[in-house]
Amino acid sequence: MPQLVLAGLTVLLLAAVVARPRFRRWLATLDLRWLVAVHPTRFVGIYFLILYYRDRALPRAFAVPGGWGDIVVAIIIANQRRGVLANRGAPQALSART
Repeated sequence: MPQLVLAGLTVLLLAAVVARPRFRRWLATLDLRWLVAVHPTRFVGIYFLILYYRDRALPRAFAVPGGWGDIVVAIIIANQRRGVLANRGAPQALSART
């Protein structure tokens, strides 16, 4: 059921982007660096792995793929942010203004 909710919200968002020019313009003005800025908190994945390997407090099916996935995303975002700070602007891959 959660997958249907997520798919429905995605369809609604895409429909709003297509059907509403004002919404599309507003999205184009957003600074995506703020969206990316929250992802370093994904280093919490290390804690998922600790909880699993230390005392099996989390199920393996969640802790191992979720933990490693979060760690990888946090590392990628940390490197991306470093590039943003060095260049004083959003990298092309993150820029909504092309």
